[in-house]
Order: sequence, then structure tokens, then C-alpha cells
Amino acid sequence: MKRKLNNLNEIIINIYGAFDRFNYGDLLFPLIIKNSLDERIDNIQFEYYGLINSDFTEFGGVKTNAINELFKKKSNAKKEVIIVAGGEIIYSNWFFTLQSLIKNKYIRKANDKLLAIFGKEFIDKVCNLILEKKLVYPFLLDKSKLPGSPCLIYNTVGGSCTSAKLTSLRIKYLKQSSYLSVRDMGTLKNLKNSNDDIIPLLYPDSATLMSKYYPKEVLDKIISNETKEIITSNKQGYICFQISSYWYSKASDIVLNQLTLLSNNTGLPVVLLPIGRAPYHSDQYALKAIKSKASFKAIMPSDNSIFDIMALIANSKLFIGTSLHGTITAMSFAIPFVPLTPDIEKVNSYVNTWYKLDFKLPVHFGDIYLTSMKIINMDRKILINCRNKVIKHTEENFDKIATVIEYYKKEDQN
Repeated sequence: MKRKLNNLNEIIINIYGAFDRFNYGDLLFPLIIKNSLDERIDNIQFEYYGLINSDFTEFGGVKTNAINELFKKKSNAKKEVIIVAGGEIIYSNWFFTLQSLIKNKYIRKANDKLLAIFGKEFIDKVCNLILEKKLVYPFLLDKSKLPGSPCLIYNTVGGSCTSAKLTSLRIKYLKQSSYLSVRDMGTLKNLKNSNDDIIPLLYPDSATLMSKYYPKEVLDKIISNETKEIITSNKQGYICFQISSYWYSKASDIVLNQLTLLSNNTGLPVVLLPIGRAPYHSDQYALKAIKSKASFKAIMPSDNSIFDIMALIANSKLFIGTSLHGTITAMSFAIPFVPLTPDIEKVNSYVNTWYKLDFKLPVHFGDIYLTSMKIINMDRKILINCRNKVIKHTEENFDKIATVIEYYKKEDQN
């Protein structure tokens, strides 16, 4: 039983992240953070912020206010905490962040041309001016621009996508935080190489706790009829496969060939599972292309909630995909997984930080079949032991966040 921090006046926990688009991992973060802090702290109220106003409650997500509203908040008697929820945000820039919110492909193409002409830095400056210089980078906050003196926390954030040193301004914003945890060794090394004064803690992605808060028996009550049908009608099991449009375009023939070999030799159907539907992920288009060409039994769900995605992976025999949070879901439910590919650095760094198995992971597309045949029948006790260790570390992260909030509140009362 976790301790609770009692006798605190009401604290507002403002959770900020990319919850304003359909990307599975981002939609999970506020749910896991809320559940974890509710266990540890009394008298807290949660508010959710994205770049724009949005409502993804239909898909299991949250309703967000635009980040501008957080800057406009007036200081009041209630102490405020701001948690940047997670994700690959340390090196984020405005251009690609905004592009992922634009659904019209023609507008995105026009913006790509603007990028080619003016460059990313110019576009970042324009966005900064529009936001009245309050938000230079999408998810790195300048504490001096926020109302009052909030407690600023970065929760298991990522920044392993590049080895470039951080700019002095990014370093300045990170150093303003009361707590900074990162989710993988690549990010940790990048921050330490950028500035010796930044002291991040290394903990697993908070979504690891999903199997604790949403075990199968809970998921069974909130998933769609379509998902229930897929699970119950394939009693011998199935393989979950996911890939983004970008990576499918790099290896479409190889992927189809590998899946055909795998399905034919295991006798299992393949559930083609869209995990990221936002632009720059667009799994649904790649998976539709695979389904149209598949000679094996391929099942593709229609629009699904984050709980449908979770349940389909949790009940599968094997997960294969380019999605980091698809792999983290498999990890959380102790399902065998084959992450793709070593060229996706955030996947590569995360898997090799937390999961030391007797297999070299992630794998290239051409190795899907052989690696899957080895992993699908591995001793599940190994996966359960690994999962339990990672969950223990994740709980430690939230214990420390709760302690930081307790200290912040006591400091205010003195």
C-alpha cells in the first residue's frame, strides 16, 4: 500500500502534453499520471493542456485546454504544479509539432515547401511571436512566464532522437524544473553531454503502469464490440502488427513477405493495428495497403480507442511494430514483442535501457520472421520478471514526484 501525503490544501496539477492528437502513447500519459498521483496525494485537482483545445474523450483520452490558457491563469491561493507528461519532447520544434495537428494533407505539403524555403528556425521564431514569446519551444516551459511560482516537473521525457547538444535556452528551461526524469539511456547521455549542471533521473516511461490500472478484466468492460469479437473469435491467438506509413514506404515488399512467412508458419492471423493515426504516423494507410495485398488472414479494426489498442495487444501472442508505446504495452502485459527497427533511435534506446533479453532487439524488417519465431514461444516467466522490475522503477519515479510536490507545498506554508 502506497503512502498518501495528507493535510495538504488543494493543489492543482496541470498536466501538459500532446494529448490534442490521436497518438496512442500521448493519450495514455494523463491517465497514468492521474491514477498514480491520486494514489499518493490527497486534495488534488487535475487540469489538462495541449497546444490547442481538444476533446479525445471519445477515444479514451482527455479534454484539453490550449496552453495559452495556462499562461493567462491568475495566481491564486491554490498552489499549482505543472507536469510535462512525457514523450520525445526535449528537442521538439514548432514546425513538426504543428504539422502533426493539421489533418489536411495539402496544407501540410504547402508547409513543407515553406520549410524548404525559410528553414525550421525561421518558422519557430514566427510561432514564438504569435505566442507572444511565452513558448519558445512546444513543450519546454519558461517558468518565469508562468503565473505565480509553480512547481515544474518533467516526467520521463525523451530526447534520444539526435546526439546534437542542446541549445543554451533549452538547457535554461530544463534547469528551471523542480524535478526532471528521462526515460532512456540515450536521452540521459545527451543531457549530460550538453550540460554538467543538468541532473536528470533515469526511469521507465510512465505508460508502463497501464497493466496495473487497466488489467484485462477492466479492459473487457470498456472495449468495443468489434475488439471483443476479434479477441474471442481467434481463440488460438493472433499476432499484432503495426507500422507507420513512413517506415512501410521504406520496406513494403519485405514487410509483406515477412508477415506472410510468419502467419503461414504459425497458423495465426495477423491483426493490423493502427496505433498512431495523427500525421507523421498515419499507421492506418500503411496497414490498409498490407491488408489489400495479404494472402494470409489479416484483420484490421476500424476506428479504435486507446483501450481497444491496449486490449488487442494484451490478448495477443506477439506484438511487432515501430511504435514505442506499442512495445511498451506488450512489455506491460508481459507479451512477447519484436520492436522495429534499430534505425528508430527512441525505440532502440528505450528497449536496450530496460529490457536485457537473449535477443538482439530491435530488429530490421528482414529479420521479422526469424526473430518472431524465436520470441513467440519464449518462457513468459522471463517477461513477467522483466516487467515487474520495470514497474517497480516506474513506481519509484512517482514516489519521488509526490515527494517533490509535498516539499513544494510545505515550503509554501512556511
